[in-house]
Amino acid sequence: MLSDLYLFSRNRGIKESACSYYRSEVPISQIVRQYRLKCYVEDVTSDSREALQALLSCDIAHFYAGAGEEFLHLVKTLKNLKSKKDPSGRLKIAPIVIYDIDDNNEFTHPLNPAFAYLGVREYPNLNHLEPGDTLEITGPDGSILQVWEDGVTTSREGIPFNISRNLHETKIRHEIMRTVHAITTPSPVLASYLKNVVGQPNVYVFPNTILPEHYESFPLVRTDPFIRVLWQGGHSHWIDWYPLRDAVREVTARNKNLKWVIYGSEFKWITDVVPESQLELVSWTPYEAYKLRRSLLQIDINFCPLVDNLFNRCKSGIKFYEASIWDKPETTLAQKVGPYQEEIKDGETGLLFTTPAEMVEKLEILVKEADLRNKLAQNAKAWVLENRTPDRTIPPLVEFYTEIRKERIREAFQGTSEEIKKLAQEHLVGS
Repeated sequence: MLSDLYLFSRNRGIKESACSYYRSEVPISQIVRQYRLKCYVEDVTSDSREALQALLSCDIAHFYAGAGEEFLHLVKTLKNLKSKKDPSGRLKIAPIVIYDIDDNNEFTHPLNPAFAYLGVREYPNLNHLEPGDTLEITGPDGSILQVWEDGVTTSREGIPFNISRNLHETKIRHEIMRTVHAITTPSPVLASYLKNVVGQPNVYVFPNTILPEHYESFPLVRTDPFIRVLWQGGHSHWIDWYPLRDAVREVTARNKNLKWVIYGSEFKWITDVVPESQLELVSWTPYEAYKLRRSLLQIDINFCPLVDNLFNRCKSGIKFYEASIWDKPETTLAQKVGPYQEEIKDGETGLLFTTPAEMVEKLEILVKEADLRNKLAQNAKAWVLENRTPDRTIPPLVEFYTEIRKERIREAFQGTSEEIKKLAQEHLVGS
């Protein structure tokens, strides 16, 4: 196992988000806690001498979702650093570079606003776009939902859709992922893609990890008569929700005590199919306030629709974990896709659906049967505590780091002097 090591963690220069929390803050803080390792955390926007020195002298350089040619240059520089003796005669091993990624951006759906700067594939055939192409997305009723025209269409933030740029950035991301020593990701499907398509052999599935102490419940007294059903997310989930609009209308009309709590993006059609009395719209909050706001929603049923596509298959089950961890855990009803079909045992730790009709049937059962809701929620909490907390997830991650680092030592000192080989062997024994 690792001992007396120095970790360097660097994010993308963005505000705290769920991604940076689960993929950087949680693993690094828990490695430090469990193994008493030293750690330096630096934002990517910093060019301080202290940060550079920490990076060059660390044992593990951890990066979350870096991109671009400057980052590729940094990764190549770190990869080519030579291990050597320090002034005291101790062998100093050059850092191993760990890259973490939690989305398959190459398959971003055209209805996701991020398609403007990530989109490189047609839909639904998934062929690569060519410069100058126009892409139209047709809805179930035949209407045109989205048009992307190279060099013309822009995102809500004003970012132009540029196919040549997006293809180039995808190529750079793939080169970064092949260059680093290893990749960590929360999804087995994404791990397979990174190995077999991108070409990085060292990929480890590190699940998103829950810190129960970060999920404090507040014992509010419920006086309303409703069963509260939560959906949370952004505009990128339009494609997941829209095919269920008639089912949402039906189940809402049949169950007057059902209230939809929409936390995040409001889709225009939702107010057409759900009466105002059964709808609660909650604006998205900055991530630092997310857990508090989420606990105050007092949810009974956590609703997780996902269309079956390659992007969604690469997601993690984090919404299932978070719903299950409260003092009063919530029951999850999820579409049988990606992480949910792998991690939720239908009828034991949650319910799964495949069709709109099945969604109506199972949601109605959960609304009516409080005992079933409680049983599923308690079972889900037990599963999350057993499988997605640091005591279970961090030791295997550290073991993976250790093996990659030992491999780095062996490769670095092939063909060197006997003295250096001896130092290397001593270092391996001490790892």
